[in-house]
Amino acid sequence: MKKQGIMSKTDQYAEFTYRPNATSPPSMQEFYESVINGIIKRFQLGLYQGEYPYYNELQSCLHEFIRLMNFKSEILVEVFQSITNLNLSKETFPNVVVPCASCGMFIYIVQHCTICYSAFYCDKTCLKNGRQKHESECQQAKMTPSIIYPLQVEIHCGSSLGDDVKIYFQHERKLSLLYRGQKFLNSMYKILLKNRWLKNNGYNIIENETSIQLQSTKKIDMKPTEDQGDPNYSDEDLYLKMPCVQEIKVIFLNQGAILQDIIKETYNLQTNFIHIYYFPI
Repeated sequence: MKKQGIMSKTDQYAEFTYRPNATSPPSMQEFYESVINGIIKRFQLGLYQGEYPYYNELQSCLHEFIRLMNFKSEILVEVFQSITNLNLSKETFPNVVVPCASCGMFIYIVQHCTICYSAFYCDKTCLKNGRQKHESECQQAKMTPSIIYPLQVEIHCGSSLGDDVKIYFQHERKLSLLYRGQKFLNSMYKILLKNRWLKNNGYNIIENETSIQLQSTKKIDMKPTEDQGDPNYSDEDLYLKMPCVQEIKVIFLNQGAILQDIIKETYNLQTNFIHIYYFPI
């Protein structure tokens, strides 16, 4: 948002845009943009059954961030429109609006073709009037089959690893595992080397055929904060908020990864936190 002049912590939207220092997690703006870019990436990969579920997920993402952020929604809408080039309605929780396939008027995405999920109509009248024209171009919406065999990537962090982070992969389709896995690792390695935070904050990157390890060369300040004085605060809050893990999550979301779950495991009283992502490759 620098081009819009939001550059200091005293700005109206500093809480959204500002990263206090290099060792801080990504700003909420970076997360927001990466989630939207991830949805766009998955759409480009053919992982939505037509445009309706794609628009619907973008719309849900916008609504969730508006609920999450405790200030006006204008900046969220502005970022959303600049990334997606979609039109939105003027409401507290804006909805995606698209041209009617029959009359051209901008409408909600509620009335849509149930075969291709990519044609939208004002009402049943427009649906009836535009049916003949649409039938010639309508095709059954299909998802890319590769989503059935995703590359599963795990981010491991926690007390057993200290400040180090390990990234493992496992492809559910055993055929061509080595090729697919190495291709992913090579790409991930380049991204990690280029990334501004990881490159400048004391991590050595060690790779092999099945994993990448980010080995910390300096101790990250893990001193208790005011939040950690809370009796409900746990190690999970500490490790899942590690700047390194936060940065990797942003990278993965920008690549179109789908977050499946976060698992907490205990082994010999040492706790691991595992983020699982699926990459449709």
